[in-house]
Amino acid sequence: MIVGNNGQCSDPNISVEPRHLETTADRRAGSNESASACFCVGHLSDSGNAGRYDRTERRSSRPRFRRRCEGGVRMFGWKKKRNDSKMTLDDVMSKLRPDLSRESLGVGPDFPGVAPNPLMSSDARKRNAELRTGALALGVLVDWREVNSNPRVVLMFDVETADGISFRGIADEDLTITELTRLAPGQTLPLRYRPAVMDHYVALARDADAAHVQRLSDEIASRKRT
Repeated sequence: MIVGNNGQCSDPNISVEPRHLETTADRRAGSNESASACFCVGHLSDSGNAGRYDRTERRSSRPRFRRRCEGGVRMFGWKKKRNDSKMTLDDVMSKLRPDLSRESLGVGPDFPGVAPNPLMSSDARKRNAELRTGALALGVLVDWREVNSNPRVVLMFDVETADGISFRGIADEDLTITELTRLAPGQTLPLRYRPAVMDHYVALARDADAAHVQRLSDEIASRKRT
């Protein structure tokens, strides 16, 4: 079959019936305009068999659409913005271990949290280095939490400083089994803290001079009597 430029079939034995087709591209684009195609319907004179011929519609390349809902927000393929996108690893630790949360430890929002692994945290390494040379204070042991079987222990203290400042102190320490078994609430231990960074973190003052610790204890006791 030969179709002319005017959409008519040149074969006189075949009748042509124009039909209107809506293409897939038209439906997606939402356009009222559509392409037209011709269906040739009739009988062939030489065979007598009914024949149906169609001119294949010309298909355009499928356009890419980014579906958006009202307000211009992408409906498919967009990543949901999580409310916890600003969470730190220390915050994750408090979710995995609720007993290590700020509320459970009795500290405020200034406490940065317990690091999952202090050796892998640059902030924890820096903090521990500064605490080694921190100011001396005394702490009464309130409670403790075992983090792992090393044993790594988070100790909770009521701290008294030489300046008369009191606060809840948190020490993240690696203890021996012997040291762990000797822990008891009410013990008074020497601690070190950072006066310029009051974030509740303290450290055991293992290297503190006994005479210095005794003088500090006397000062605190004398202040409480007055």
